[in-house]
Amino acid sequence: MDKLEEFITDCGKRYPIDPNKQFLLGFSQGAMLSMTLVLRLGDTLKGIAALSGYIPKHVKENYEIKSLENVAIFLAHGEKDIRELSVLILQNTS
Repeated sequence: MDKLEEFITDCGKRYPIDPNKQFLLGFSQGAMLSMTLVLRLGDTLKGIAALSGYIPKHVKENYEIKSLENVAIFLAHGEKDIRELSVLILQNTS
């Protein structure tokens, strides 16, 4: 996770990226990474779109969780995905 955080910070310094438009998108394991990163970075990111993923239990146990008050979040799962996964995601963030 540290390397990904460094990469995001480095990209903001190297390229003309508007910090008010910095979003992550992930599918499956990419969704897990996006959700974990936003919990660690807080409003450094303006939002995420996470498709068919979840937040691993160890994230709450091992990382300092930042406020998501000013972060846009879109979570989605397909009809064939596990319904309870959305509940698990919400429980892991509270």
